[in-house]
Amino acid sequence: MLYVVIAVASGLVWGVGDFAGGKATQHAAALPVVWLSKLASLPLLAIYLVATYVPISSIGLAWGGLAGVAGVIGLVLFYRALSAGAMTVVAPVTGVTSAAIPVSVGLLAGERPSGLQLVGVACALLAIALVSISPHPSGNRRAVTWRLVAVAVGAGIGFALFFILIAVAGDAAGGSPGLWPIAGSQLSALIIGGLLLMMIRSVFWFY
Repeated sequence: MLYVVIAVASGLVWGVGDFAGGKATQHAAALPVVWLSKLASLPLLAIYLVATYVPISSIGLAWGGLAGVAGVIGLVLFYRALSAGAMTVVAPVTGVTSAAIPVSVGLLAGERPSGLQLVGVACALLAIALVSISPHPSGNRRAVTWRLVAVAVGAGIGFALFFILIAVAGDAAGGSPGLWPIAGSQLSALIIGGLLLMMIRSVFWFY
């Protein structure tokens, strides 16, 4: 029961973050929004690292850093999709894609989920198809296009790689790396995002 409560709470937090990020990117570029969101998370992450102290895991940090690369790409694509289209379509497309890929990887790795879980994944994928092809008024600026769906799927792939690499980080560190893989992912996302912002700014000033 505790896992269900934690999962629901996590879903609520992610939902609020998705909504806030989508609204923010309607008024600003996706990359600065993502970078600032990562920066704002550092104080809370520091508190968690102190409160749940585990010795630093270098291998956990390394795998987490790789996960951060995939995660920041997925997040930028996700926010761009949210700002350009309907949240009610982008969010489920990205969410189910990011869940289906780790399930597939787990199956290939030898995991055997229950039949009910597999039925749930199949139903969710069918729901994506139905939502994506739903009709929209011709004058609706937020109409769903295949390009928008492709961006949402790309974001889901980025998130899926993030989850897979975070899981690998836990296994590589012996199953008890604490939050160091998350710290590595946040730091790498900040570094990559900062470099991209500086490159964009340099190009802007050049022209």
